[in-house]
Amino acid sequence: MGKFKKTNITITGELGCGKSSLIYTLRNMKAGDVGAAKIACTETTKEPTPFPYRENENVKIWDLAGVGTPNFPKETYLKT
Repeated sequence: MGKFKKTNITITGELGCGKSSLIYTLRNMKAGDVGAAKIACTETTKEPTPFPYRENENVKIWDLAGVGTPNFPKETYLKT
């Protein structure tokens, strides 16, 4: 089998919409597991954070900050 290319998947959306919960589901994890994304209805993700996909080490799932927060307003979100 040949080498697999690295794949990056980004998860974005408004604050509290379930981004981290989706990442848990994709990684077959639950809140509190070692290496799990933090869940809160406050702005917990301030920097893009990669999480490895358990089924393939070449796949990274990126948790991004919530859209429309004071630190990441909609108008400048993509640029930031």
